[in-house]
Amino acid sequence: MRKPALALFDLGNVLVRFTPESFWQTLGLLEKDEKAPYISRVKQAAEKFECGKVKTSEFFEELERVFGNRFRRGHLRRATASVLTRPIPGMDKLVSKVSQRLSSA
Repeated sequence: MRKPALALFDLGNVLVRFTPESFWQTLGLLEKDEKAPYISRVKQAAEKFECGKVKTSEFFEELERVFGNRFRRGHLRRATASVLTRPIPGMDKLVSKVSQRLSSA
């Protein structure tokens, strides 16, 4: 059996908690009816970004369009970053152990 050459780790809910609601909270959109007009287009933009179909700058340009320039880019960046929160317990040790044996990404 061949030894794997690389170990890949997913971030969201594998290495760190993924809390999509934090995006909306950071923007101050707390009620369902406040978010409703944006949810579909934000999800579409996020899927393209996560799959590497658009550059980071293009992703944030799209979010600015989705929200009609209601939020500055820095605010959108903070909201996007807020979805990845605390580490999953024990994953740091697992990554360290695997990284000693394999290249990891």
